[in-house]
Amino acid sequence: MSDSTSSDTRKKVPTLVGDSNYEEWRLKAKAFLITQKLWKSVSPDETIPTNHQARQKWEERDETAFGELFLLVNDEIQGMIADLPQESGRAIWQFLATKYAIQNTPISRQSLRTAFYSLSHDPTLPVDTFISQVKRIATQIKRIGHPYKDDEISDKIKLPVPGENQK
Repeated sequence: MSDSTSSDTRKKVPTLVGDSNYEEWRLKAKAFLITQKLWKSVSPDETIPTNHQARQKWEERDETAFGELFLLVNDEIQGMIADLPQESGRAIWQFLATKYAIQNTPISRQSLRTAFYSLSHDPTLPVDTFISQVKRIATQIKRIGHPYKDDEISDKIKLPVPGENQK
C-alpha cells in the first residue's frame, strides 16, 4: 500500500490513551495491521519463519508494524515503548495486551459489573455517549468470558421518558 493510503487508514484508528480505550483501539489497530499486511508479524499465534529469506521479509514487516503501532499510541505510551528491550511490532502488541487487556479475575469481573450497574445516563450528554459506555463495558465483560444477555444490556440502556411517572 502507498504511504498516503496507509496514513489515511491509520487516521481511522483512535490513539491509544490507556485502558479506557484499549478494547476499541485493539480491534481497530488489528484491522489496520491486517489491511497493511502486517498482522502476521505481530500476531502471537504466528510462528517466526526459520528460512533466511522468509525471516528477512518477516523482520521487515515487523519493523513496519513497530513504526505503525508506535504512531497509534499517545506520548506517554510511546515513552513506555521506547523502554522495551526490543524494537518489534510483536513486542509492542504483547506489551500493550499485558498492560491494558482486562484479565479474567474475580476483582476485574466485580469491577466491571459494578461499573456496568452504576452507569446512568447524564441528561446533559448525548444518549449515544451513554450507549457507547454501556456497550464498551459489556464488551469488556464478554472478552473475559462472562457476557451479559442481550436483554440485560437493553434493560440497562432503557431511558426514562420525560414526564413519565418514576416508580
